[in-house]
Amino acid sequence: MDKILLNRIEVSCIIGLLEEEKLAPQTLFISIDAEISLKEIGESDDLKHGIDYCEIIEKTRFYCEHSNFLTIEALAHNLAIMLKKSFLRIRKIRITIEKPKYAKDLKLQSIEIHVER
Repeated sequence: MDKILLNRIEVSCIIGLLEEEKLAPQTLFISIDAEISLKEIGESDDLKHGIDYCEIIEKTRFYCEHSNFLTIEALAHNLAIMLKKSFLRIRKIRITIEKPKYAKDLKLQSIEIHVER
């Protein structure tokens, strides 16, 4: 299966369970692995047969900046559903969200989750 991979899109959003997390946006990194047939665009060299990467990135940033979730699990789930509905050519999507803010305090390299829809 063909794929589009967009790695570590930097977004800013208010997310978290702690009161301090609800007061100010924090940086998340979102990676998208979208299964899509690239045969048609490969043969035609015409974007109308594919997906504009910039549009995926813009929709992802807008969605995150205007969302209000307590958990990154809920954000990932809902983002995956929104992107599949927005880009009907996507057959399967995997979302990875990294939340670096508290990883260092916990002596971790990163905190991340993966969902597949």
